Amino acid sequence: MGAEELSGVEGIEEPSAVPPEPRPASLGFFAAGLISPVLFPNLFVSSTTEDQSEQILCEILEVVTAIVPHFADLTRSTLIVHRVSGGTTNRLYRVSDARHPTAPAVVVRVFGEHTELLIDREKETAVAAQLAANGVTTLYYGSFGNGRVEAWMMSYRTVKFADMQPCSTLNGCLICARLVAGLHDLTIVEKDNPQRAPQLGLLLQRFSTAAISADFGEKPNQEVALERLDLSRVHMELEWLKQYLPLSDAFPRFYQQVTQSSSHPRIADLAAEFALSSVICHNDLHLENILVNDQTGHGLLIDLEYGMHNFRAYDFADHFNEYSGLSCDWGRCHPTTSDMRRFLRYYLEASKEGNQLLASLNAEAERECFLEELRRWTCRFCLINHIVWTYWSVVEACNSTIEFDYLGYGSQRMVGYFYLKGIYSDLFPAL
Repeated sequence: MGAEELSGVEGIEEPSAVPPEPRPASLGFFAAGLISPVLFPNLFVSSTTEDQSEQILCEILEVVTAIVPHFADLTRSTLIVHRVSGGTTNRLYRVSDARHPTAPAVVVRVFGEHTELLIDREKETAVAAQLAANGVTTLYYGSFGNGRVEAWMMSYRTVKFADMQPCSTLNGCLICARLVAGLHDLTIVEKDNPQRAPQLGLLLQRFSTAAISADFGEKPNQEVALERLDLSRVHMELEWLKQYLPLSDAFPRFYQQVTQSSSHPRIADLAAEFALSSVICHNDLHLENILVNDQTGHGLLIDLEYGMHNFRAYDFADHFNEYSGLSCDWGRCHPTTSDMRRFLRYYLEASKEGNQLLASLNAEAERECFLEELRRWTCRFCLINHIVWTYWSVVEACNSTIEFDYLGYGSQRMVGYFYLKGIYSDLFPAL
């Protein structure tokens, strides 16, 4: 989970009185194709040394002079490095040149310790390059042994919870929905997944296996928090939940029950197919992984290290759960039914496939039924999304050198799970 808070983004002005028309990601804000990403696998930046140590600064200098064309002549005396706050998976450094304050700054992303247990870095790099070339995310300069170099977006800020509310002049809900639709519309190649199958099962297997085998021998003070989280209970809930999603042999029976019990069985089937279709997903749609320019309304997605094909509705669910951010205030921040429907309607209008589906439905009652069924599938995925990030928190607690209460966060994700299990109980009938 990224939660990459780009604090200190320069050049932000107050939003205009009349909100601009947000543009979809597919317009491609920057000429990504002008730079071919380069790889320097033998260069490394320490992920454990103090931020302003001479070692770190020299390693960052070596990386950016090798990878970033306009930093080729950067020297140690003109190097400016600032740690970017908020990252819970990676260390982020903003790098600029003191001689040329208006020259584009870059972000050096240093991968966290042992994050390869959760993230296929080779796949991530390949997917990141394709997404950058399509204008969905920030310009990607290249990779080094344990990280990546990306553009720093001037005049952009991260989306806030207030931006997602109906009263927001920015209409962050519309911007985010269009960005997600633009991402899902792309055709992205995954070499290890030529069929473009949804990867939620693989993601759960990887995360749960890493969590089960996590060794806290060097962090004995974490044992009490781990016992409080109770992984055995998490496993049990996951096994129960699988029968309601395309993750077990019992699912076809539930699918048939859902569609046949609907007042519009054909529409319910269309909505289920759309929700469960496999598209390229972000899988970590935290609000702080979405950038927006207040003046233009243009947005970008960042931190796509978990980007892979997945169930379409899983990405919606992840986004809705992340309205709470790290505060985990589920009661206040989890979107209401009307909030969800507003986002999904914006999404359908922006999505190529979604727009075609809406156009094929003749009556408003059919469109409303489709929207509601799509929301209900999304709510089911909201529960399993909490379990995914609970497993993630255990692995990060064991391995990360970043100061963050991962196990406390994991426990709060299970609080969120049981909160939603209660309010969405009608979505999980006895089988």
